[in-house]
Amino acid sequence: MTLTSDASFSEALVGGGRIFTDCLRVKPGESVAIFWDESTHEVFAVLQRAATELSIQVCACKVDFETQFQFRPEDRFPSEFTQALGTSRATISCLTDDPRGTTFRKAVLENGLRDSHCRVAHMPGATADVLTNGAAIEYGEAEELCDYLGAVFALGEKAVLETYLFDPRDKTSPPHRLHLDLGGTTRLPITSPGTIARGTWGNVPGGETFIAPKEGSAEGSFVLNGAFTGHVLTPPECLILEFRAGRLATVDGKEETKRKFESLLRAAETAGDVHCKDLAELGVGVNHGMQKLTGRSLLDEKLYGTAHIAVGDSRNFGGDHPSEVHEDFVTLHPSLFVDDSPVLIKGRLVFDCDSWHDRLDAGEAGTPPALIDALGTARVVRTAIGTSISKGGVFRVDHEMGAQRNRRCVYTVGAKQANGILGRIHSLLPDSTEANATLGRLLKHAAAKGIDERTVRRSLYILRRHHLAELS
Repeated sequence: MTLTSDASFSEALVGGGRIFTDCLRVKPGESVAIFWDESTHEVFAVLQRAATELSIQVCACKVDFETQFQFRPEDRFPSEFTQALGTSRATISCLTDDPRGTTFRKAVLENGLRDSHCRVAHMPGATADVLTNGAAIEYGEAEELCDYLGAVFALGEKAVLETYLFDPRDKTSPPHRLHLDLGGTTRLPITSPGTIARGTWGNVPGGETFIAPKEGSAEGSFVLNGAFTGHVLTPPECLILEFRAGRLATVDGKEETKRKFESLLRAAETAGDVHCKDLAELGVGVNHGMQKLTGRSLLDEKLYGTAHIAVGDSRNFGGDHPSEVHEDFVTLHPSLFVDDSPVLIKGRLVFDCDSWHDRLDAGEAGTPPALIDALGTARVVRTAIGTSISKGGVFRVDHEMGAQRNRRCVYTVGAKQANGILGRIHSLLPDSTEANATLGRLLKHAAAKGIDERTVRRSLYILRRHHLAELS
């Protein structure tokens, strides 16, 4: 889509404004640095107009291809851009998505997050479609969906991703199944609804929740019937990816498509990148604004009802394996089951909050009496996992994620009737440095606030399940 009319420009302007107000939460009078180049001049023009209408100042940072492609990790970030960032409250990076510019784009992220109050919107390869559809969404809905999936991925232990041959003529083929170990609270996901917290960066458009499954756990097959970098598959075209012991083992499909796919990893393999074929990610898209696949993974993986996996680097969002590549593969109309509970059914997101939001009176058939009794006079402390209380009083995990600690895992803890109590009990927990951090002391403080002992013990069971409390 190009902005060839006043109507199309106006539609894109709505999305551009939402990036400032909803994604970055910039206020009138504040300044935003916008990085752009000759491939994204239309997007920059829209953003500049939207900023003007919102009384937001723009520091325009045009970066030519040569500067981006020649930039190396050891190079000093250009001083004129450093100065622009120094006067800006937020940054928008809408540079080309050409792989040759990856190092420069990373430098923009690093320098844009110069303090804990800054926000960076990452929009590589941004198009008018991104503004018109992907960015002009209902962010409250995206946050709700990502929050729910955050709880599922944080608490779930085993996932089964079912994918299908996208050929209406084939009525008999069974689903392909990929089995994954999510870690059961030893791994946390990243929630990316498009709203960007202070001190972090996020992709725009947003609309996904994803996790790095346990290394070596991926077993089975995956039907790639949607898109990968530079290629959108047309039905009935697809590739079958086989994983063994966590690693991509074989690729089957049309020879021409296989060659395009295999070229994504060839350079990394040749260079001896030992983790370039390791499964690194499982994610689900929730963005209703995205209308079609594009061959650009940062857009395609947000499409509502899709699932994607990735191979390569997982350290940037909680995994253990470094790699020079990270390639996402998007599939249409998948089904996903976590601990045998349905999450997606052929592309439709299924809500089953009772399975994932703990209750004080039931949740997993209640706390086992033996566990309650075993707590005894244990030492009880708060862990380092971050939490927050929303303006509406909702208690959530709100934890820094990724190798640079600049992504977020945000999800609601417990069902509605339990959430407030869990937040109150958590606030009473001492930190790990306190000497007198006994259960007896906690029970005394809770009693003073009208919270009975059984409620405290059940709450501790739930908080420990979410790794928010530690008992020893």
